[in-house]
Amino acid sequence: MTRAGRKAWLITWEDFGCKHWGLNKPRVVAVLSSRFKPERVKRMLVAIWCAQADLTLSERMYFGLDQAQQKRMFMGKEHERFTFGLKPYLYARKVSHLRCKEHKGVHTLHWKEISIYKYDEETHEFKVIRPEFDDSFSQHEKEAIGKHQF
Repeated sequence: MTRAGRKAWLITWEDFGCKHWGLNKPRVVAVLSSRFKPERVKRMLVAIWCAQADLTLSERMYFGLDQAQQKRMFMGKEHERFTFGLKPYLYARKVSHLRCKEHKGVHTLHWKEISIYKYDEETHEFKVIRPEFDDSFSQHEKEAIGKHQF
């Protein structure tokens, strides 16, 4: 299935820039509607992290219910980009040009990471601190958790 690029919330497992850290989980965790408000995505991020991180039952309960601890585990104050968790952590952000292609049983999700800007107090202008770039993740259909027909 190939679709034209779309905007969406993308949630991935990350480890401070390392793409292959040995985590036995697919990098891409979820793709959500770009219309979801950040607070809704944050609630989902907590639930996903508690469900998928290697935690004891006590830790799942602690992180899932303790709102003060949840606030400490969120990083990034930007409206459309934030992380949750420890090493590795979940990274939620809006991306553009999202599309998926399949070739011989390998599904590849392609997207464009949106530029990050910072306001410069001296010049009173926004400056790019990380330009946009293309990224992707591939998964063989045999690695998928379940097969669904749509």
